[in-house]
Amino acid sequence: MSNIRGSDKAAVRAARFDMWSTQEQDIVQAAGRAYSEKLISDICHEKIGKADPELQPILKKLYNLYLITILEENISFFLTNNLITTPRSSSPSHVTGRSTTVTTTMER
Repeated sequence: MSNIRGSDKAAVRAARFDMWSTQEQDIVQAAGRAYSEKLISDICHEKIGKADPELQPILKKLYNLYLITILEENISFFLTNNLITTPRSSSPSHVTGRSTTVTTTMER
């Protein structure tokens, strides 16, 4: 880029920014969101283990509800990348009927 004139450098920078804003921005934002969801999950799991034993059952239910919500919001990603199978994604009644039943087991 050192042999490019000033106006051409600006055009190259603008083209790079346009490429990033139209093609890469969604990927960067999705990665940031996934990372924050992982941090939240890790912290919740850790805090539930240290919580008052009487509170742990409800905290586990809330934690599982959070995880189910993340799964539902990203189900197409999990399916297209073979991270979950179609029968597995549609069969659990605790996922589809989450308002009535939420599993209380924390699987890690």
